[in-house]
Amino acid sequence: SGRWWLDALAARRVAAQHPVAGLSAVCAEAGLRVMDNPQGWAEAAVVAAMPAPGTAPAPAGEILSSRGTADRRRWRVRVAAAGGLLLLAATPDPGWRFLVDGQPVGTVPGPGILHGVRVPAGEHEVDARYRPAGLLGGGLVTLLGLAAVIGAAWRRF
Repeated sequence: SGRWWLDALAARRVAAQHPVAGLSAVCAEAGLRVMDNPQGWAEAAVVAAMPAPGTAPAPAGEILSSRGTADRRRWRVRVAAAGGLLLLAATPDPGWRFLVDGQPVGTVPGPGILHGVRVPAGEHEVDARYRPAGLLGGGLVTLLGLAAVIGAAWRRF
């Protein structure tokens, strides 16, 4: 009840200097404890709606498969007849772009780090791609700088 924020972080293990009520210790050394949190949410789940603080998410489907790298993720999901939300327990970053079946979609903000993507009923593929906000501008500045260095070197010969 008082640990909703900890469960919502998808924290399956917790390190703390003091015991946390309801968590069992795995090990302890030098004043630091590692504890299991069996109530920690999954990093991604199909739910009916964004959960309010203090409430558990209501399931509305399942994740059939998940794969990805640091800058790209893909989920195959099955969503209940009323539709749902692919709930993500990860820091929302403006560089992430989401597609449902190849179509761009916006995110639904939630409390803390929670955010999600609306998904209609049925089986769907949800893609997430990351591109840092300044990547294009930074690449352009780099190319201009490289051109200036090459141009200066060319004039000396």
